[in-house]
Amino acid sequence: MRPAAIFLKPDTISSPRHAVGRLRRVTSSPENALILVNVRESEPFEKALRRFRRKVEREGIRKDIKKNSFYLKPGEKRRLKQRLAEKRRRKALRRAMKKAQTGR
Repeated sequence: MRPAAIFLKPDTISSPRHAVGRLRRVTSSPENALILVNVRESEPFEKALRRFRRKVEREGIRKDIKKNSFYLKPGEKRRLKQRLAEKRRRKALRRAMKKAQTGR
């Protein structure tokens, strides 16, 4: 028996609601597949599924789906970017203060 493969095809990523938990087993070629996980001989499917989920998380596909699931006006996008930058700046300041207090 030939090892099976799991592909997440681009057409399955239309929106987060349709993408979550939706896997398609495809026997065609993987040239337009985003993530490829080969299921090895005598390997439990759950283990392959776990590897697939890890790869999806590492590639940032879910984050990208969530980000592009609705339209942001350019002004809203700019304000969001500024808020995130301010949040990172405060976090870095907190870390620096904590580091100074511990004497490192």
